[in-house]
Amino acid sequence: MHPTQADFWVEALLNAAERRSIPHLMRLEKEWPTDISFGRRALIILLEIFKAEAHNLRRFESRVYDHEMKSTVKLVIAPLAGLDGVFRMMHSDAEGLMAQTFFPVIRLYLREYLAWLRFFVANPKMSAVGDAVNTGLQASNRLADLMKGGGRYRLLAIPMDR
Repeated sequence: MHPTQADFWVEALLNAAERRSIPHLMRLEKEWPTDISFGRRALIILLEIFKAEAHNLRRFESRVYDHEMKSTVKLVIAPLAGLDGVFRMMHSDAEGLMAQTFFPVIRLYLREYLAWLRFFVANPKMSAVGDAVNTGLQASNRLADLMKGGGRYRLLAIPMDR
């Protein structure tokens, strides 16, 4: 099958996202690739940023809001927003194919992703860009998505009847 013009556009978007272009990372929120292989690649790009920047979390516990911290938080908020695209896609997929494809990828990065979600829930004012309340709510919503996820693709199983 020959690549289409749309494939070239998605490839350009993903290449820029791979280079950590914040505007391109954020565009994935509204322009999530519909092709499964491109979607998987986009998901890995976003989750790799959480993994690559996780070493900063321990330093951030000091709550010293220096230039490096501002830059890192600004970078990490971009994939947090971009991931809304994949969750929106999974919510609209009645057959569950997206969850089958994407949840195993998320599981590989779950530790780092949860660490950043926890950081933004606990420190919504650290967002430095946009609305701090929305950043904290967005992180809380993603935690809820991971817990309810739908059937056997739920990533976090937390017993509620104790």
